Amino acid sequence: MGENFKGYEQQLDFISGVTFNETDIPNLVSFSFTSGFYKKFEDRLGEAFKLINIRVKDLYSGKMLTVSAYFSYGIFNAYVVDENISNYEFDPNTIIFSDVKKVLRGDKVRFEILSLLTKKEVQHINSSDIYSTFINGTEYFHIRELEDGDFIGITRSNEVYKITHDPFEIVSIKRGELIKYLEV
Repeated sequence: MGENFKGYEQQLDFISGVTFNETDIPNLVSFSFTSGFYKKFEDRLGEAFKLINIRVKDLYSGKMLTVSAYFSYGIFNAYVVDENISNYEFDPNTIIFSDVKKVLRGDKVRFEILSLLTKKEVQHINSSDIYSTFINGTEYFHIRELEDGDFIGITRSNEVYKITHDPFEIVSIKRGELIKYLEV
């Protein structure tokens, strides 16, 4: 899953149990760990989030499946195969992370991002649209969708960017000019 998630990958070795479909989320596969595991990995100040749009090949059907992975407070909790399929086996050599988005679960980070904005800017933001995405190793928070997947993003250090995918560009926006993009 890349450098930012190495600690989560290590956790897979500590899984003591797996449960299936025990919540209202269809196709949820959740993990349990021993109590000693939590002392080592839990981060009570950490974020609760999910990664969406992970793509991985199913060895049975040969089709690419879309997977979401759930994390909370430093722990990799569960995953969901988004397709309505009950029998699959992942091909670990075909995992694609290029379109992955980090969706925050809970309000802690949303409030942090909203606190970076002026009152006037916040009036033009739908807080439920704020999510994190990693591009070239940098975390950007989506605050405004433009068109065709292009968006305005902000970093935790309050730097604002227009990010386009065709052609791929990350263009800095002067902090005082953000409102022009939000009022459109």
